Parts: sequence; structure tokens; C-alpha cells
Amino acid sequence: MRQGLAVLMLVSAAACGSSASPFDGVWQFSSGNQTVTCGTDPVTMTPITGTEDITAGSQSNTISVVGNCSETFTLSSDGLTATATNQTCAVIVNGKAATFAVASDILTVNGNTLTEAASGSLSNNGRMCLVTQGSTASRIGKVQ
Repeated sequence: MRQGLAVLMLVSAAACGSSASPFDGVWQFSSGNQTVTCGTDPVTMTPITGTEDITAGSQSNTISVVGNCSETFTLSSDGLTATATNQTCAVIVNGKAATFAVASDILTVNGNTLTEAASGSLSNNGRMCLVTQGSTASRIGKVQ
């Protein structure tokens, strides 16, 4: 998984039906950063590392994110893009409980390459921080 705040963006997702099958698998992050801006504090960038699993969603045309931050993604009509919006999850940041509000999280699959672009806000100790992320992952296998 990712270190620090990046942990909250790790995704274990699921695909439902034939249109979601391009997302099925275990994905290893190969590049990307998560950027956190909290008021006048220095901007922090955390490399995105680790893996995510993508498997079946509970509803038609969705993939479910299961992990440190659980989300439900809706698939596009071509099944190659999945979007999650306006969701929240509890995360641990630097050993403290925090709430991450996902404004937008978009996954795109092209063969064995997965890209993710996400944004949202993080409430930690009463402070609001802006979070953005861009990452790329490669399929390394099937979900057990």
C-alpha cells in the first residue's frame, strides 16, 4: 500500500459483468504522487506505491473499492473508465484518524495499464486539506 496519506487512495476494486472485465486483476503502482495542501503548511507529496485488487461490484455497471478507503465506481458505457464521486471514508494519517471526502476519483484502463486521477479534501484535527493524486499501475495477476 502507500505511505501516509497515500494509503487512503489505494483501491481494491471489483468489476461486474463483461463490460467491467478490463478492470479485473491485481494492479501494481509504477508511478504517481499524492499532493496534500493544508492552508499555509508546506505542500507534501507522497509517492504512490503498492497494489490494488479489482474484482466484482455488487451492482450492475459498478466496481467496488475495498481497502483503506472504500468507494463504489460507476463504469462508463464502454467499460474502460470508472468514476467515483461524493463519497467519504475513514483513514489513518500519521497515526491519527481522519476523514477523506472524495470529490472525484477516475480510473481508466488500457490493456494492462491503469491510470487514476483523484481529488478531494481531508479533515484532520479540525483542519481541512486539499488532496490530489495521479498514478499509473500495471496488471500483475489475477485476484485470488
